[in-house]
Amino acid sequence: MFPPVITRLFQTNLDESFSDVTDNTIELTLAAGATSIDNDFADEQLGGISGTVVADLNNDDIGDAPISGVEVTLQDAAGDVVETAVTDDNGDYNFTNIPAGNYSVIQTNLDNTYTNVSPNTIEVQLEAGAKVENNNFVDEQLGSI
Repeated sequence: MFPPVITRLFQTNLDESFSDVTDNTIELTLAAGATSIDNDFADEQLGGISGTVVADLNNDDIGDAPISGVEVTLQDAAGDVVETAVTDDNGDYNFTNIPAGNYSVIQTNLDNTYTNVSPNTIEVQLEAGAKVENNNFVDEQLGSI
C-alpha cells in the first residue's frame, strides 16, 4: 500500500485588477488512487472611482478651475473609511483597486473660505471591474467686503 500524498495547489491572479476572495493555496492529502473535487479558488475583479473638485469662479454654479489639496474620503456602505485621497494640481482624485459595492464619496472643503455649490457627498454603486468616473464636486470661494 502506498502512503498518502500531500500536495499543494497554487493559484495566481490574472493581473493586479483581481483580488483574492479565498486563499491562493489549497493543501491536500490524498490516499493512493483517491480523487479530490471542489478545490476552488475565487477572485473578484476590482474597480475604481474618480472625479474632480473645481471652483466656480463666476457664480454660474459650474466649475471653472481645479482646486488642489482637497481631501476626498471613500466610505463603504457601513460608513467605514476605505481610503482617503487628496486632489492633485488638476483637482483630480482617484480611488483604485476597490471591490464591488456601494460607496459614499465625501469631499471636505479646502478651508472655511469655500462653500458648497454641489453636495459634498456622492453615492456610488461600483460593479465588479467597473470604473465610475466624473464624480465631481463644485465649490465656490466666498469673498469679503
